[in-house]
Amino acid sequence: MGVALAEEGLKVIQSVQSAAVDGVVTFDSEQIIRSVNQAAVSMFGYEKNELIGKALKVLIDHESLIAQAVGEPIEIDGKHKDGTLIPIGISTSETTEDEQQVIVASIRDLREIRKKEQQISHLESLLSLKSLDFINQGISVFDRDLKLLSANQAFLDLLAFPDSFSTPGTPLDEILRFNARRGEYGDGDVETQVSERLALTRKFQPHEFERTRNDGTVIHISGTPIDEGIGGFVTVYTDVTKERMDDKRKEQEIKQLESVLHLEAMNHIGVGVAVYDDELKLIHANRVHAEIYGFPEELTRQGTPAALLARFLAESGAYGDGIIEEQVQKVMAVLSLREEKRRDLSLRDGRIIEIRSNPLKGGVVLVHSDVTKERKAVEKIKNTDPVTELPTLESLMRNVAEVFPGISESGNQAMGLRMQVDRFGMINEIFGQDIGDQLLRQIAQRIRGIISNHALLGRAGGNEFVLVDEGDDAASIANSVVKALKEAMKPPFYFRSSDGKRQKVGFTLSGGIVLFPQNGTDLVDLTHKSRLAMQYAATQGGDTFRFFDWKSTRRQFSSDRISLENDLRVAVEEEQFVLNYQPQIELQRGRLHGCEALIRWNHPQQGIISPLDFIPVAEETGLIVPIGGWVLYQACVQAQRWQEAGHPPMVMSVNVSVVQFRHEGFVDEVRSVLEATGLKAEYLELEVTESIVADDLDVYRNILGQLKELGIKLAIDDFGTGYSSLAYLTKLPFDTLKIDQAFVRGTEKHNWAIVRAVAQLARSLGLTIVAEGVETSEQADVLSGIGCQLAQGYFYSRPLPEDKFGAYLSNHDTLEKAHAQSSRQRPVLRVGLPTFAAINQLQRAALKFQKEHPDMQLEIQCDVSDRLIEALALGELDVVLAVTSGPVDIDPVQIWYDSPVWIAGSDVSLDKDGSVPLLVHPEGSPFRKRMIEALKLVDRQWQIVYQSPALRGIINALASNIGVTALPLESLVEEKLFQEGQICLLNAKEHGLPALDTVECGIYSRELEEKPRREWQTLFGAHMTEVMDSFGYEKL
Repeated sequence: MGVALAEEGLKVIQSVQSAAVDGVVTFDSEQIIRSVNQAAVSMFGYEKNELIGKALKVLIDHESLIAQAVGEPIEIDGKHKDGTLIPIGISTSETTEDEQQVIVASIRDLREIRKKEQQISHLESLLSLKSLDFINQGISVFDRDLKLLSANQAFLDLLAFPDSFSTPGTPLDEILRFNARRGEYGDGDVETQVSERLALTRKFQPHEFERTRNDGTVIHISGTPIDEGIGGFVTVYTDVTKERMDDKRKEQEIKQLESVLHLEAMNHIGVGVAVYDDELKLIHANRVHAEIYGFPEELTRQGTPAALLARFLAESGAYGDGIIEEQVQKVMAVLSLREEKRRDLSLRDGRIIEIRSNPLKGGVVLVHSDVTKERKAVEKIKNTDPVTELPTLESLMRNVAEVFPGISESGNQAMGLRMQVDRFGMINEIFGQDIGDQLLRQIAQRIRGIISNHALLGRAGGNEFVLVDEGDDAASIANSVVKALKEAMKPPFYFRSSDGKRQKVGFTLSGGIVLFPQNGTDLVDLTHKSRLAMQYAATQGGDTFRFFDWKSTRRQFSSDRISLENDLRVAVEEEQFVLNYQPQIELQRGRLHGCEALIRWNHPQQGIISPLDFIPVAEETGLIVPIGGWVLYQACVQAQRWQEAGHPPMVMSVNVSVVQFRHEGFVDEVRSVLEATGLKAEYLELEVTESIVADDLDVYRNILGQLKELGIKLAIDDFGTGYSSLAYLTKLPFDTLKIDQAFVRGTEKHNWAIVRAVAQLARSLGLTIVAEGVETSEQADVLSGIGCQLAQGYFYSRPLPEDKFGAYLSNHDTLEKAHAQSSRQRPVLRVGLPTFAAINQLQRAALKFQKEHPDMQLEIQCDVSDRLIEALALGELDVVLAVTSGPVDIDPVQIWYDSPVWIAGSDVSLDKDGSVPLLVHPEGSPFRKRMIEALKLVDRQWQIVYQSPALRGIINALASNIGVTALPLESLVEEKLFQEGQICLLNAKEHGLPALDTVECGIYSRELEEKPRREWQTLFGAHMTEVMDSFGYEKL
């Protein structure tokens, strides 16, 4: 084949040479052109008279090479008149003309030869058998007459051709006829099949298709025409059988994924669901998904790339302002990670959509939930004081900052008034915080009643309020407001004391006033000055208001501040501080979880000083760094000592100041303290306030990440009182969220609604919730019912010094041991019921049973809450019952589909073996259907057991992390068979119920930490991914 190729190329070159006409140019020793022939003129595009007498370099810019061409042709570039370069061959000889030496140059135009050489080179590359035989793709080359020029070995192997089909000159129709006769083109007349394919081939157009051979092999065929100078075409044959099998497998996986996810059912749930394959192409999107974003129908079809959906959202402004392409790339980069992610998307119309991504086998599922109401409820915490319903100080300052530029531009003035309620602290001391909050609400109402419609009023915390108003004369406005405030405060305030008696009390206000622009134009500076003026006014005996001026301020505060700072420096050197410890209690079990270390300053002359009085000074002077370091070390030392004394390990919570947190080397300090004290990192929790995220989120995320790597726990303290954004909760690695006591002390419904919203948010993020300031059992009960895990406050214990807390630990240990011993002797079943009436019925039945069977130990602990199903799922309850009045005679099918709850009659009693008559779910058949769908969703199985399983069987099942649910038995015979163990499965077909496989889980034991990872999930009315995220189930 190589010889044939060489001969073919030689023929082409010779034919070009024979047809070529040489140009002749003569020039003298000075390289001035003397004559040119017509061929040269045509070659270079000039007229003869344009060249005679011109320098040779007009045609050839290689004067130095001309001498080399004497008797030995060379190839160089000549210059055409239009400036293009011409490949030429030139040879020279010398002669004399008119007794002068003349050089004669013979010039050949090589353009056609070069073109043919390129064509031949291209053909050579196609026909290079040495390389083609080493690739696994079949290649054939046919000429313009459809005769084979070349074919490699893979061509024969892939298509199962005889060796003769690689012989040059083999006609294409012979090969096509061979295929047709063996059925490669299907049924039909052989000659018709051949002629049809020849007709298509003679069009010499690019073509690409796939053909499945009789043996199942799939061949991808791609034909490309050769340049017109040579003609013919090259065809490449690729075996894509494996790729097509992979495609079918992928399609099957997608169908399985659709089946597992029960995608049709997703059209009936209230969240948007979009499922993508591993190439991030849409498998399924439900109706709600399209409705949330307004996607057009063509973007919701199967196979739509996720990038197109992201682009639609970017162009609609869902990702905010920015370059659309960059926004799309960022979204796709996040999706490509295949990680569990959660983020909020704020749409232009004000809606907030929570997007959760969860990796699945063969793809990823995104769940889009409209959480606008929930987020706004939680945002209310940031902007509204829960006691007075006034804006918080942070919210008020944002509003003031927005109106200040307008005030300045209009030429108006503004006055700011910061005021406090005189001697209000004793109200809380004498009557308690609840009475104090009632009175603060009344005071806020009176202040609100005397201000103008455009004035801004907010609560600055504690017993302080801030008022801002504008007008032509700020000083005059301030005087009018002060006069109105004094009049408003004259009538007494009323409340009821703990004994029910109606009491009355009087209050006055003291405040500081600043004027804009007279006292400055910087908002932060004006706020500081108003506080100084208020503090000065408070020292004047109360019921006093003062305008700010530096002279009186310096006179009042310079000596006190300097004295306090000096004393504090001595306190640091002499370690005049002590720690008190306040316990944190598990709400469900009443067990001690840990304690919070609280610093006090034991001043030699003034006695115990509250941290509220000296911590601000410590932070301003930097003394908080050594003070915080001392607290951290002492708390860890004490925690380790209590463990070494035999007390069970508990979590020690330590507050960290923002200044201390920012201090260089803080992480190393924590590491050193743990090493020095021997305390395990898992028993240390650092509490930081929300204000740490107000400056540089990335810096603090890095520091918190380093602390997490040490193994310690991180808590966000006083949630709801500081920084206004919730975004940091999903971006920073916190373990615990502490709800500020201001939201716990109130008993109004709106307060509990806020706490419930916070609890739901925290649980969805996997955070432990601690409620601060719990003072009553009613508060504890409500907090437990809405899902708070831990609590601290005076209801459990005041902060205790070291020795008294040690005694508290010893007493608590004794109670725990007694409870554990009692639990070993007496089986305990924690039952959730929807009403107190149901509890009374069950307790009466238990009491009757206990009297009739004194030899059997039984205890039933009951619980009522509005989250029974969630409590059941989290292991806080063992079983949920519903009890109602009247006899029970309901067909199983009716119960399954129609009954709102599963019920037991009013004559509820315990069977002779101590069994509970019916184990039910208060959400009834709707819950049952959701449970079925959820279990199918994660590819798990069901088991349905009959009514009246023995109590001991229930307890054993719970201890083994096996759950039970029930249907009522239809006859005593069936009950007897069940008790004898002969039947345990419900025959779904006989009862006309949905056909199900068997299931073994449903209710969990208490000690979840001692049990293996849960492997299945139920929906419990929540969003699918919330359960997947928060309950820790294995995912597909």
